[in-house]
Amino acid sequence: MFPKPLLDIYRRAVVDKKSGTELRRIVKKVSDKGYLVNGKHYKKVPRSFDAEHPNAEFLLYNGLTARIEETISKAFFSDAMVSVLPVIWICCVSKGRFRLNWRTPVSTP
Repeated sequence: MFPKPLLDIYRRAVVDKKSGTELRRIVKKVSDKGYLVNGKHYKKVPRSFDAEHPNAEFLLYNGLTARIEETISKAFFSDAMVSVLPVIWICCVSKGRFRLNWRTPVSTP
């Protein structure tokens, strides 16, 4: 979810001729590769924007994400995972920046 100041900047970029066209191009490229692009939150385009704008759909977003769904192997849920993954990855967001922490599992006797 975009904080208010970033949401305002995002919306201006969505309706800008150059950046709006680039946004559509990027979303199409990512979608064509199988990713689901979403972030839709609002039911109506904000009052100060044209609901008929070519990018009006993106004005309904309060964030922008891309994800892919894949089938997870049954092995992922087995005890064998402990030996397959020597590192546990913990992802978190800190002060607006993505950070990846690595923790080595503790071995048990």
